[in-house]
Amino acid sequence: MFDHLTKPKQPNFIGSYRTFIYSKLALHLKPGDMPVALGWLKKRQGERDYTDSFYKLDNEITLKASQCLGEPDILRLFADIAFIHWEGHRPFAPLTSGQQTHHAFPSLEDKNIRRALLEQVVCLACEKDRKPDTYKIYRDIAKPIDFSWILNKLSEANSHSCTEDEMWASLLRNGLDFTSPNHVDAILTASQTSSILQTAFNFFLEPIDLDSEEANQQKEFYKYRRDIRENPQPAQISVPLNQQISALLNAIETGAPDDFWKLLNLLSWSPDAYCHNSLVELDIRNLPGWLAADQEVQARIANAAKLYIITCDQRSCNWANSDQLDLSFMAGCKALHLLMHTDQALVNELSADCWKKWAAAVVVYPNEGNQDVAYLSLVQLAYKNAPAETISALEGMLDRAKQNQQLIGLDRFANCWDEQLNTLIINQLIDQPEYSKYHESLLENLIERREANAIEFALNLIRQPPAQINGDSSLEHQKVKIAARILLENADSTIWPSVWQIIEGNHELGREIIESISPIWLRDPKFVLTETQLADFYLWLTKRYPDIERNNEDFYVYQSADHVADLRRRVLDMLKKRGTPLACQEILLLSEALPELPWLKQVHLEARNGMIKASWLPYEPTEALDLITNHKIQEMEHNRDPKVVNNVFNIGSINSAGEGNIVNIGPDRTNTGSSNRPKKDKAWQFWLPLGVATVSMVADILGVPSQHLNKIKSLFKGNVVPKSEQVKPSKVNR
Repeated sequence: MFDHLTKPKQPNFIGSYRTFIYSKLALHLKPGDMPVALGWLKKRQGERDYTDSFYKLDNEITLKASQCLGEPDILRLFADIAFIHWEGHRPFAPLTSGQQTHHAFPSLEDKNIRRALLEQVVCLACEKDRKPDTYKIYRDIAKPIDFSWILNKLSEANSHSCTEDEMWASLLRNGLDFTSPNHVDAILTASQTSSILQTAFNFFLEPIDLDSEEANQQKEFYKYRRDIRENPQPAQISVPLNQQISALLNAIETGAPDDFWKLLNLLSWSPDAYCHNSLVELDIRNLPGWLAADQEVQARIANAAKLYIITCDQRSCNWANSDQLDLSFMAGCKALHLLMHTDQALVNELSADCWKKWAAAVVVYPNEGNQDVAYLSLVQLAYKNAPAETISALEGMLDRAKQNQQLIGLDRFANCWDEQLNTLIINQLIDQPEYSKYHESLLENLIERREANAIEFALNLIRQPPAQINGDSSLEHQKVKIAARILLENADSTIWPSVWQIIEGNHELGREIIESISPIWLRDPKFVLTETQLADFYLWLTKRYPDIERNNEDFYVYQSADHVADLRRRVLDMLKKRGTPLACQEILLLSEALPELPWLKQVHLEARNGMIKASWLPYEPTEALDLITNHKIQEMEHNRDPKVVNNVFNIGSINSAGEGNIVNIGPDRTNTGSSNRPKKDKAWQFWLPLGVATVSMVADILGVPSQHLNKIKSLFKGNVVPKSEQVKPSKVNR
């Protein structure tokens, strides 16, 4: 198979062949396939460049082979490929955008595999009679703990050839850590009996004249090692990336605007990293090449986009019947999106003929779920200036999604949705024997938009006679379940009665509908029901699922029971937070209907407190002054009979106009009867002490007698003073 692999002939296409090469081929290779794959990789070493079409496959094969180094044949081939790199003074590691990814071979953490690879490399050096870069070998493979092992290999008597000994000595020389006393002592000791080590470490063992040629060589070698250590160099590229971008811009500006899509490919690369999502990245301004460019180059890129849109011919893409996307086709949408940010006036003034060329590229661009304002405006302009081409492109999208049974979203038409688009989608749902994920997503899109025709269509589906719903037609049953679930998730007080009739009338179907609700929807429910509808729904959920509670254990798998428990909790929470008297009343009725849930009384209390906080209106300053000056204060009559247990407090709230309500509070702190809840039932608690304190302060200043002051205070405290006891105050000098 590898002998028949060819590079993609059309680099502007993304299709199944490129996906196979980049993502699937190496993934499915087995250890028995590795010798063939490594043999093919060995032949390609001269072409290894991060701009090469096969570079990613090369990396994946290398990484896959590194996991099988326990096999002798694979180990030898792996070492052979690595030797080619070291012989060319290049590090051996996976290549990413021209950067070597070090420590990328986890299998080399095993000392046995690592040392076997070192032995194999030394044997290859002796067989080929060529010396690789031992510094890079030691740096890529060996670890500090291997230093003593290499020294022992060299010390083995009569076990190696002279060339092999020289290789081991060269590895020791490049692995010597002068700051390690153990390394230094080991070399000093071993060199006394080894002439190979004496020669290799002559610079270390013998004094050297600083002006000699050997000293100069060692200085150069030191600089070389320092530069490699501090500034690791990427694999060499024939032409720097910025120069390639500049050359391509020159070509575009001098008569080759079609090369704009190639420019986008170059902008996706950077010296440090590759933008893996660059092929579908809509905003050119997010590409590494754009971010690294100066303002002059960015202006030239924007001008290249303008030339591409205006002068290039229409790009066609049979998107509905192919798994390929033409990069030159997608480049049209990217260019328009860039111009929306750099020259929006130009985009608004484009002719209808120009829009006819690019409308399809805009509509089918893979940008689902991205609420990009500029992109939504582009779709709107395309539909306005080229409606026929836009509709045709949408029909192609629908055909492709239908063939592949895929979900499809219509968010891109948010700014231009009209009756024509609505009719087109509705027609996709009519007279369908079966609803796939494709049909389900279309119906969901329409009902979320509150399209009346779609809502009526879905309601007609669930209004079928019970016999037909419960019949043998599983397909019809599935359609009803899908429609009811979507209606429930988007229900309001007008849609709910039809859904509720299905749920309450057919408990088994109701359970299926409830259990099919998406957990994502539970995070932000979209239905808007009345208090009574919420209470009825909660009561039904509790009766039909009496023994479920949300399981909060760690590492627990989310199940349907948890799903229903979350929904039930969410419904009750929505009812409690409604903050209306009717909501409190419904929760109170729920607590009576479900005595096995005594905690509902606490929920009722919390709902009532929330209602009071939401509806309480503070007094205006003028009202407060009127209360004090006119003695229109709250009147409390405390009728307490020592022989009667059930004492009742009657609290009357009276405002400055003399209007108010009476609330009866019993001994158990519950409301024992009231026609209207007082809106200001707690205001007196704040103003009463303030009024008493103010009267006392004024009385002290004026010298009011204490008996009169006590009468006034008793009046503020709610005690009614009989007229017979009322004494006019004596005149005092002010």
